[in-house]
Amino acid sequence: MQRASTILANRIDFGSLAAAAGLPATPQGLDGGISFTATNWDVGFDLSAAWDAGLHTRIAATYRDLVSHSLDGQASFDVPAAVAPLTGTAFRSTNATGVLPMPRELSLATAVDVGRAGNLTIVGDLTWTDWSRFQALTLDFENPDQAPISQEARYTDSVRGAGGVIFRVNSRWTLRAGALFEDTPVPDATRTPRLPWNRQIPDRPWPRSWSGSKSRWRAFRSS
Repeated sequence: MQRASTILANRIDFGSLAAAAGLPATPQGLDGGISFTATNWDVGFDLSAAWDAGLHTRIAATYRDLVSHSLDGQASFDVPAAVAPLTGTAFRSTNATGVLPMPRELSLATAVDVGRAGNLTIVGDLTWTDWSRFQALTLDFENPDQAPISQEARYTDSVRGAGGVIFRVNSRWTLRAGALFEDTPVPDATRTPRLPWNRQIPDRPWPRSWSGSKSRWRAFRSS
């Protein structure tokens, strides 16, 4: 079961509308706004399988089904009093609906024990995410005089690869190290504060095919 909670807000330039109508206003000098909130629960499924391939090797695969959240909530408009007579029956608070698609994923992972002592394990996984089904975020309004609002996304599918090592020093201490690379589904043309990429974007430059990276060493002590 998956829960989606959405809060969308945007400013509206009513100054341009007022200036075009001959009112003493300037573009972007008389802003209003819109806000939309909605929450939805939906159900999907995961399928997982694991194999012991022998030779100290284990393989696992996981599939996560797509989930489309039907968002239904209240859209509230903030209209400056000076331009309210110009908007007619548009820009009135009304119910709105939209669809938020959450992608399917397919992951393959492996773990290989190295050495006779069995104290070193090499792990890795590869995950494909079907982000290309998210092409736009569109709100349709119950008010027939209110035009839909759409935010282009045009996401592309992404692939994430990760690898690491686990070294068991003794019965009390374990060292783990790993690295992750993931290409971004967000094209430059539609990257906005509303549709950003995640926090894995590094400060230093990387090739365009990679959006970010992480690496980490950690030590664990058993009680």
